[in-house]
Amino acid sequence: MKLTTLLLTQNNCYKSGKKHTVKGIMVHSTGANNPKLSRYVGPDDGILGTNPYNNHWNQPTPGGRSICVHAFIGKDKNGEVRTYQTLPWDMVGWHSGSGSLGSSKNANNNGYIGFEICEDGLTDRAYFDKVYQEAVELCAHLCKLYGLKPEKPVLIAHCEGHQLGIASNHGDVMHWFPKHGKNMDTFRAAVKALLATGSTTPSPTVPAPTPTATTGEEKIWKFFKDKGLNDFAIAGLMGNLYAESGLRSNNLQNTYEKSLGMTDEQYTKAVDAGTYANFVNDSAGYGLAQWTYWSRKEALLKFTKEAKASIGDLDTQLVYLWKELQGYANTIKVLKSATSVRQASDVVLLEYERPADQSEAVKVKRAQYGQGYYDKYASKPVAPQPTPGQLYYVQTGAYSVKANADAQYQKVKAKGFDAIIKQSGNLYRVQVGAYSVKANAEAQAAKLRTAGFETYITTTGGTQVTAGAAPAPVLKSIDVIAKEVIAGKWGNGEARKQKLTAAGYNYATVQQRVNQLLK
Repeated sequence: MKLTTLLLTQNNCYKSGKKHTVKGIMVHSTGANNPKLSRYVGPDDGILGTNPYNNHWNQPTPGGRSICVHAFIGKDKNGEVRTYQTLPWDMVGWHSGSGSLGSSKNANNNGYIGFEICEDGLTDRAYFDKVYQEAVELCAHLCKLYGLKPEKPVLIAHCEGHQLGIASNHGDVMHWFPKHGKNMDTFRAAVKALLATGSTTPSPTVPAPTPTATTGEEKIWKFFKDKGLNDFAIAGLMGNLYAESGLRSNNLQNTYEKSLGMTDEQYTKAVDAGTYANFVNDSAGYGLAQWTYWSRKEALLKFTKEAKASIGDLDTQLVYLWKELQGYANTIKVLKSATSVRQASDVVLLEYERPADQSEAVKVKRAQYGQGYYDKYASKPVAPQPTPGQLYYVQTGAYSVKANADAQYQKVKAKGFDAIIKQSGNLYRVQVGAYSVKANAEAQAAKLRTAGFETYITTTGGTQVTAGAAPAPVLKSIDVIAKEVIAGKWGNGEARKQKLTAAGYNYATVQQRVNQLLK
């Protein structure tokens, strides 16, 4: 299993911070033909790939929904299948909805880790086999981690959760697994078999701890800020220094505390006093950057003596570190133009710190540490202030014939936007929203363009008029619609219900036929 951690810290579920005691695992699939992890996980960490629509779940209410899971399984930017942990395992997720037993019994998903497998067109056996095995390994890891038995009702699919009365009425994953000769019983058996081998995946990369203010971190941030580095660069650099020393300037490499018989404080005092003379050649990592190589330690010692400072003095080490960095031309170049914490973190890791372990897991962990400092100290943009009395309207069309405006109005409404028609002079304007801040209008315009509409921001409103009735929809047969639902074309949960109802279908009738086809 390839497990990476990128927590959805902007999602309201994460912000709620509600904890639970893990008692089970619920397996979901996304219900949409898009196997890319970047559709759901973001922002891009260099592995995921970009999401041009920025509609991932790392936002308060993705797609207007209160939803979040603990992990996703799908393809990264290179088409490689991997797992992304998106919530701490011991945090309550928002993934199963409420079943017949009600929220009081389910306690809003309490106790179940939920993860989504990104669906494709459901016919690619090679892709299915890879995500199926990845899911087996993830569940085996979680079962071992929390002492769970891979049996019903501990390890279940969403559809089984509905049968047990603890989840909403979804068909996943049994609309997909049987197409490739699998079901939840074979899945649980595979997890059990993997546990029996004792070769479950090691513990995943843990989320970065919340930085504290006890190590001079504010001073470190300000020092590099004064040197002209941007917030991404400072965070990436500090994440690496935290990984090396915990941001403690008198930190002696742990393994040498035992072999030398000295604590951090004792070692620092001995070097300062000259009673320990092997500082340069003892190969012990020391200080903020855990300087280890003899020539770097020799230069540090000389620099602190000339400054008449302690070898463990934070201010002196910062000045020395900055001076030393100037000798790493590419590192400085990247830091001065960094556009992400991950970019800055990687260049410091690979070119300046150069630890023995430079694996992807280490890169991710150090970038997470850096993200913690970025979230805490990065400059937040000042919200634009509205112009008194000025309103901005997002317009999707202006028509001299009202029937044409009515048709456009219905198209915009069908995509989920709250449209209105306003008459101004001899034109009927189809508009969405009225905003006192232009940036908010621009954000709405971007969403409309993503949905396929041309937009124009105008300050011209008008008198609202009633839209003409929508033409009666041409309905497909219940069998055709049920098969489309199973194929994931109508989404999941409440969104599916709303879409079907809006399109003129009886949700209960369609769902009844779906259940019959899945038997």
